Amino acid sequence: MQRFVQLLMNRRTGRGHANDFTHRDLPRFIIANKKNFTRTIARLVGVDSGLGKAMLMLDVGKKPKQRKLNEAKRNRLGRMFLEHVFQILCEHDRFCDIEGLELYKVDVGPTFKVMDVYWLAKGDKSDEIIEKVLKGSEDFVRKRLSELLGSHNIPRLTFIAERKHLLEQEMNRLFEKADYGMQYRALSHTGAVLGSMADAGSPNGDE
Repeated sequence: MQRFVQLLMNRRTGRGHANDFTHRDLPRFIIANKKNFTRTIARLVGVDSGLGKAMLMLDVGKKPKQRKLNEAKRNRLGRMFLEHVFQILCEHDRFCDIEGLELYKVDVGPTFKVMDVYWLAKGDKSDEIIEKVLKGSEDFVRKRLSELLGSHNIPRLTFIAERKHLLEQEMNRLFEKADYGMQYRALSHTGAVLGSMADAGSPNGDE
């Protein structure tokens, strides 16, 4: 409050030059108090006031021609962008046709010029719909990120379908159906685990 009074007394606009508050000073005083309260609460209880995100964006905006982001900073940026991209997809009507979309991760490039947003493919026809909507919305999402973060320094965004888990599922399915031979399954513990589920043979060939 003392600093606020000093600011009022040092103004050269002719307003607030007296030591006492006037009705014209009240709005500025209320705003100053609110800002101080927000900062104090953030320090005490850890409320996310957005300051950390703003500082992170300002930091990566320095010396763009020489900047190389380390892995820790790239991970922090990836988590931040993932949170906001998810928020954008949930809030806007243009994404209503997308059902069950799961975002996997955001990989920010070391030069902060590009970032890849990975989403989990399902392996069915819905993937085509999701991919079409997301590909046509990359510029829109980038613009909304710029507005949410208050920065024009947003990397070029690309949505990429993550299909590694589908390959793993297919490999597991093939292993379950693989036929390692009746005797191998019957005599070996490993064969009992890896052998064909339909193969229930015995050493003597009896069913």
